[in-house]
Amino acid sequence: MNASFISNEDLRRYMRSRAPDSSLAHPARALLGRYLEISAACEWPLAAPEDIDAAVLAAHLGKVLSVPIGEIRFASLSQPYADMGWATPEGMVRLFEEGLSSGLDASVDDDFAWSYWGRLQISLERRLITGLGEERLEFLERDVRTKLMSGLRHALFATLAGPLNVRRVEQCADTTEDTLRAFIGMTVIDDRADGVPLGHVVRSMTRTIPLGAKRDEPGVWICLAA
Repeated sequence: MNASFISNEDLRRYMRSRAPDSSLAHPARALLGRYLEISAACEWPLAAPEDIDAAVLAAHLGKVLSVPIGEIRFASLSQPYADMGWATPEGMVRLFEEGLSSGLDASVDDDFAWSYWGRLQISLERRLITGLGEERLEFLERDVRTKLMSGLRHALFATLAGPLNVRRVEQCADTTEDTLRAFIGMTVIDDRADGVPLGHVVRSMTRTIPLGAKRDEPGVWICLAA
């Protein structure tokens, strides 16, 4: 079943009305079209860790989040024991005893400033408010939630639920929503300095989902992979 509430033509009209003169509009439509495909398939196409360029991803995330990221460690949804470099010592124990979600809970820093969505807000929120104004930003938040996220949320739950608990899947949904909102916002105001790096992150998030900083190793971030 197609869980997306908008078509590619709807997306084209929406972007033309919101960002008619933006130099980012065309690549943004192409990237967002990929998310419509994910909604339609109701499955998140995570890539295997070995198929993701961790160094490139670290550079893109560090640029967007305004924080130095020296290394990305991948927690594999299907083979979490194959490479446990993402886990803290407590995380390893909880992984073996209680499963992936519990291992991640003990390994990913839950502090606002070191979660993905927290860093994204710290890095970009003021620029979005300045460029769009609070009222337009609220409209954008509503549009992303109603036009894009219903289908994407279904895809995330269909793919991640089971290995991950509901709270962690909801965090992945929030990560997706916040990233798409920021990307569309930067497209609307034609902010290439932030919009281009965000575009790289938007593209990478169809294959891997950033979770946050690792608790015991500064500069190391954990991302979810297949």
